[in-house]
Amino acid sequence: MVAGAKNATVNGNAGQGAAQVFVKPLSGWGYMTQVGKLTAPDGKAGDGFGGAVSIAGNTIVVGACPQSGLCNGPGQSVCLSETNQWLEEDRKIQSPAHRL
Repeated sequence: MVAGAKNATVNGNAGQGAAQVFVKPLSGWGYMTQVGKLTAPDGKAGDGFGGAVSIAGNTIVVGACPQSGLCNGPGQSVCLSETNQWLEEDRKIQSPAHRL
């Protein structure tokens, strides 16, 4: 499971954001364990990384949008995959004029 934490403070950067990865133990979700915290290596305060998240198998996509509340700056999505560690596979930057 992946949970977005778009308001998380990372290395003193308020609102840089993160995505937290959890696994379900045999005893159930009530005993879940956090196994990773994904952050953007080039992140800045207010990036909102983790504003949208999705997971399929060993691939996670994390969306980021500046936290002005309007997303009037360029947003981005980061695709990560995991074998023994989470590695960035691809990054897309989208201008506000091209949002869906």
